[in-house]
Amino acid sequence: EVYYIISYNIDQLGINIISDFHVIERINKDSINSLLEIIKNEINWFHSTKKSLPKELDSYKVVFSSCSSGLFFHEFLGHFLETDHFFRSPLNRGRLWKFSRELTIFENYHTLEIFDDNGDPITKNIPLIKNGEILHLLSSRSDQQYSYNTGNGRRENLKMPVITRMRSMFIQPGNTSEENYIKTINKGIYIHKIGMGEVNIFTGDFSVEVSQAHLIELGQLTVPLEPFHMYLDINKFLDKEIIFCNNSNEYHSLCGKKGATVKIKYNSPSIIIKGLGNAIH
Repeated sequence: EVYYIISYNIDQLGINIISDFHVIERINKDSINSLLEIIKNEINWFHSTKKSLPKELDSYKVVFSSCSSGLFFHEFLGHFLETDHFFRSPLNRGRLWKFSRELTIFENYHTLEIFDDNGDPITKNIPLIKNGEILHLLSSRSDQQYSYNTGNGRRENLKMPVITRMRSMFIQPGNTSEENYIKTINKGIYIHKIGMGEVNIFTGDFSVEVSQAHLIELGQLTVPLEPFHMYLDINKFLDKEIIFCNNSNEYHSLCGKKGATVKIKYNSPSIIIKGLGNAIH
């Protein structure tokens, strides 16, 4: 697999103010211009005047951009559905998981690869969750005693062991217009960009840093917000209503697990989650 990692650091008066990276599959004029536009927006965001989080956020609706929603589901649910995590977690014992009926997630979505890093065939377009119900888990040769081997064995390089990893996730979009729905929100928060999250497979606790977000007031994005954290409990996520928008975009990133880093891809729409304001701190 060939891909490129473009990293950048921006200093001001000898102090590093912005550090980030982007993963792209090919280098050409369009991809370079897109990256330069992203870096320019990062600089503008850094210099913008930001506001602290409002108090009493319980009634706020939370909107995730298509980019941030894909990473959110990757971290929050994707890792939990990897077989080596799922069967080690006490959370699944005697438990029937049921998420929002609107939630449908596929893995190994339209991947061009035929075999995983064990040489086992890859099962493509696996419905992990359909209409809120968990149908399948991701597995590899090392943990196929628990589940059907889906061919998700991956490793960073030949010196590292093959473990069960996500590859290409697809979150099914809905019919709602993001732009039109935002116009109906009196109080909300729009999340543009999140950092890597962390999920505790034993307790169900999840945390993620939100680095770029706007306040939504009376149907409009208003002031930028200072960075904040979001803390969730997977047990309290089951009753959340999720609205899936009709926009959908593909993104590439890196994922770390057990000291190994691999490229991942996700195709995701913007989403609105009601009753999530109390998870923001």
